[in-house]
Amino acid sequence: MIQTRRSAFMRVLHVSQPTSEGTAVVVANLVASGIAHRGVADVATGPSGHLAGDVRAAGGGWIDVPMTRLPGWKDIVHWWRLRRLLVAYDVVVLHSSKAGLLGRLALLSLPRRRRPASVFMPHGWSWHTGGRLGGVYRQMERLLAPATDRIVAVSDSEAQDGETVLHGRGRIEVIANGVDITRFAPSAEPREPAMLLVVGRLARQKGQDILIRALAELDDVQLVLLGDGPARGHLQQLASELGVADRVRMVGTGAPDAWMRRATLVVVPSRWEGLSIALLEAMATGAPVVASTPGSGGILGGAGWVLAPDQTESISALADAIRLALADEGARVAFGQGARQRVLRDHAIDTSTARHRSLWATLVR
Repeated sequence: MIQTRRSAFMRVLHVSQPTSEGTAVVVANLVASGIAHRGVADVATGPSGHLAGDVRAAGGGWIDVPMTRLPGWKDIVHWWRLRRLLVAYDVVVLHSSKAGLLGRLALLSLPRRRRPASVFMPHGWSWHTGGRLGGVYRQMERLLAPATDRIVAVSDSEAQDGETVLHGRGRIEVIANGVDITRFAPSAEPREPAMLLVVGRLARQKGQDILIRALAELDDVQLVLLGDGPARGHLQQLASELGVADRVRMVGTGAPDAWMRRATLVVVPSRWEGLSIALLEAMATGAPVVASTPGSGGILGGAGWVLAPDQTESISALADAIRLALADEGARVAFGQGARQRVLRDHAIDTSTARHRSLWATLVR
């Protein structure tokens, strides 16, 4: 039986279609923070990935709503389930595109007096998918933007992107992602020579295909891909066609902090991101970073090798940046130390989660 909201402590429901990688890490951190501050935090998501287990380990509640990235008839079932769930909470936070769509439609179907305070976090705007769907997603986001009390962008660049497309529809606030600076800390152990690391879902968005093509222009360099996803087969085939299959290791999912301490360079080749958790984790461990994702330069602040925004798809520019970084050990050490200091200053997890809790409290009042 669904309880009525406005309990003694703030009850927060997070709704997330992603169940692993960066968005799931953000959700799990917000749940742990809410529980630690005597709140109630539940997550509506599917059973795959690590999110459900992370939520339970933090003391939160898991509600099985197995949304998928692609549209399907079961979305109607999930929309109806969310519509019934939302009214039991003080605050609802919708994470990423699918949860944002179904959750906002559920909110709009409720009488205003029954709607909880609400936040949408895109974690990378849906229209960056590109192609014909890009225009559809732009229009959808404009229509749905006013449905929540706030839209929370995780970086200035994501907020600016939203303002450009939404034309003032919806109130956007920036709360930067944070990372666990204790877990993701430097090690005194030496890094492995000429080893590149990419952490993230194996998917077109993450740009591993661009890096594999750049690897073909580099000699005596190994690439480790940490993560899994729908592009695995395509990436394996691409590496084989380019003759670099023996230099590409796909290790599946695992602890990113340990790999980041081993890598010579962490590469962030995503075509788009809100604010890459993998980038922040690499910075926190003191790993030198090469990034081609738009917006990365503002995060690194000069403490890394960053491609120009119009070079995101440039194979030669990425290869040149990696070659330059591998040739300068002194710069790698200095950039790694500088990146760690930037994370300590701007992206500690406690600072980030406190800002979220403050926003939720403001919306409930």
